[in-house]
Amino acid sequence: MRRLHEVIPRDEAGREPDQKIIAAFQDALADDLNTPAALATVMTYMKELNTKLGPDGSGLSRQRIQEALATWRRLDAVLGVIGPLEREILASTVPAAVQKLAEDREEARRGKNFGRADELRQEVERQGFTIEDTPAGPRIVKKAPTPS
Repeated sequence: MRRLHEVIPRDEAGREPDQKIIAAFQDALADDLNTPAALATVMTYMKELNTKLGPDGSGLSRQRIQEALATWRRLDAVLGVIGPLEREILASTVPAAVQKLAEDREEARRGKNFGRADELRQEVERQGFTIEDTPAGPRIVKKAPTPS
């Protein structure tokens, strides 16, 4: 969901889900509630999407991404785990100060000043975010709250 929403940051409704995936998922569940097969369908779909997206997210058209979002939402009607994550993704904004720290970190990394880059990463984490280094560049993600 996070990778799809990096390409389409806000919901753009109007696409139908991938019926082939939905049918395979439903068929597995209809087969004596075969959850391992149903989850295998989900994992295969996720792997295919990630491969097609490519490292920078440009491997799928906006229409295919909209279809994928609709498919995930339909699957989540049964799974019930993606909705909260998607709401968090859509609601999260990175404060300008954290964005600046991440940019400074990236500049330090390019300059091979890895000690400074580590300090900046730690400061980003103190602000409640984490930096994920991806082939497409760094991604800033709000850290999940720690359970009490």
